[in-house]
Amino acid sequence: MIHIVLHMGRSVATNPTTIRMAAALTGWLVAIATRLIARSLDMPEALLRDTGAFVVAYVAAVEQRSGLVCPRRVMKDVRQQRQVASQR
Repeated sequence: MIHIVLHMGRSVATNPTTIRMAAALTGWLVAIATRLIARSLDMPEALLRDTGAFVVAYVAAVEQRSGLVCPRRVMKDVRQQRQVASQR
C-alpha cells in the first residue's frame, strides 16, 4: 500500500499544474489562518504577522546560542544574581 501512495505522490508532485494549485492553496490557507487568529486575539493582521516574524527570529537566535550555554554556568550566574539582588 505504501508503495502506491509514494508512486502517486511522486507523480502528483512533478506535475506543474498541481504544484501551482498547491502553492495557491497554501497561500490561501495561511491567509485564512492569519485572519482567524488575528480576529480571535482582537489584533490587526499586520501586527500578528510582524509579531510572528519576531518570535521566529528570536527563537532561532536562542536555539543557535543554546548550544554554547553550559547549564552549570547558567545556574552559577543565577545564584550570583540572586545574591546581588538580596544584598540590595
